Formats: sequence, structure tokens, C-alpha cells
Amino acid sequence: MSISKKFFRTQDFHPEAPGGTSRPHKTTSTRFEVNKENKNVVIQTDTTKQTAYEDVHRTYWVSFELEDWSQLEDLRDFLKNHRGKSDGVTSQEHLSVVDGECYDGANDSEESDISSVTIEANDDRITFYGGCSNVPVIRFATEEIEHEGQDEDNLDELEVFLEDLCDDPDSISLNDIIHPDVRTELEKIRYGEEVIQHIEDGDECFETELFPPALGSYIHAIEWTMIAYLEDREGIDIIQKERNGVYYQFAAGQHNLLDELTDYVTLDQKTVTKIKSMNQAERRWAAHHKSGKALPIEIRAVRSRLEELLTELFE
Repeated sequence: MSISKKFFRTQDFHPEAPGGTSRPHKTTSTRFEVNKENKNVVIQTDTTKQTAYEDVHRTYWVSFELEDWSQLEDLRDFLKNHRGKSDGVTSQEHLSVVDGECYDGANDSEESDISSVTIEANDDRITFYGGCSNVPVIRFATEEIEHEGQDEDNLDELEVFLEDLCDDPDSISLNDIIHPDVRTELEKIRYGEEVIQHIEDGDECFETELFPPALGSYIHAIEWTMIAYLEDREGIDIIQKERNGVYYQFAAGQHNLLDELTDYVTLDQKTVTKIKSMNQAERRWAAHHKSGKALPIEIRAVRSRLEELLTELFE
């Protein structure tokens, strides 16, 4: 699992008592976590507040899947633009998301099916609004207590964290997406070798930073996965049908592989939705090696969908 995390910690202090020193009153720790394989983002704030009787702990989080990796670039640019705003100006960025959820620990309430997340930046903090009353927050105003800055670097560190994700998403090694039982199955059936070969070709291209052909190989592997399953399990030979003049598209149109597959097998709806959402223009470009930009982190998302499909069909 390829997960990147960043933690941000701040403290609120009581005013200094006469003849004494100030002491922490409330500690806030926020975790910003991004899963590079499935585009899932979790932002969680944990607070500890000192009272006269006990320490009170609260947790607030929002979790969602990005529609597209370019949204991380949008968030990075939003923070950079906000830095130049004058005092008192509030800026907002709206992200359309998939499978969003939030939790409010103060009210012990949870809300699911969030379709958007609003990021609000003002003078001293960034707030992440989902659908709950209390929400995670990252503070970045300079607040000195006993000559020590408490959170002045948080905005810089968040920008660097997002910059690294956008610029170097291929910094981890690839896992084997063909599980042992699945590989054994593919090696026995017709068209199974085509699936294995395209995945191996994609991995080799990705690891040598040949990203456009890597993307094309993974998309072809998804197509061959559906073709191999239909031929072996349902006796439907897509290759022969195309030789006879019935041509299949990927996931759209009158004759397409995804519809043919789901006529015979029930896939997880998330898998179906993710396959349908694959950009058709990018798919056609990749398959025919036309010029364009292929982001490594976007290729990982396609590879993750391929692994999900293989597991559902053959494991």
C-alpha cells in the first residue's frame, strides 16, 4: 500500500499567569494522508483539551476519493494564491469527490455519500468542510509562545507535501498485481497469456519511466482480462466475433466489453464506475501512441483498477 502522510501539530496556551509561565490548554494534531494507488484522501484532526477535571479528546475527519489527480495540483495552486491575499480575506476551493464520508467526534455523528469537499483558507487556518458540523483544520498563523513559533511552518510544509505528490508520484516500487492464484488461472486459459504479457510490459515501461506505453499496456491488459474471462467462463469469443465484423469498444457504445462482461457477472459497482470513468480520449491516445501527457500517479490508478478487476474475476 503506497500511502504518504504529513502531520501538523499546534498548541493553544493559557495567558501567562503573574510570576509563572504559560501552559498548554489545547493541543491539535492533524494528519493529511494520500493513498497513491486509489486516490483516497483522509484528513483527520485530533484535539486534546485540558479542563479542571480531565483531558477531553475529540476526533474529526473527512475521507474521500479524488475524481482526478489534477485536483491535488488545484489544491496546491489554491494555497499558493491564498498566500498573497490581504488580511481578512477568505478563499475557497471546491473539490468534487467520490465516496466521501465525514465524522464529527464532538457530536458522535457521521455522514456518508459526500459528493464535494470545500477547502476554506483565511488568516490563520485551512478548514476542510464535508457535511459535519465540526471539521478537520490545519492552522498556519505565526503564534509565538515564550519566543517559540507554534505553527508558522505548517502552510509551507503542506505546500511542499502537495508539491512532492504532484511532481514525484512514482517514487515507490510496484507491487505484483497478479496474485499467485490468479496467475495460475490465467496461465491455464485461452487469452490469459495476453493479460500477463501486457501487465509485464506495462511494469517494465513504468519502471524505466516510459509512461505513455505503460499506460497503453495496462489499458490493453484490462481489455484482455475481460476477453479472457468471457471466453473461458461464458464461451463468448470476442476475438472471433470481431473477425466476423462485430467490433467492440472499451466501455461505451452499442458493443462494448464492459457491458458484455456485466451481462454475465456482477462486479462491484465501484469497479464498474471506475472503469467507465477512464478518460476515453486518453485511452485512445495511449493505445495508438499519440503525443500527450501521462501522469505517473494517474497510471497507478489505472493499474489499481486492473488489479481489482483481476481479483473479482479470477480469485
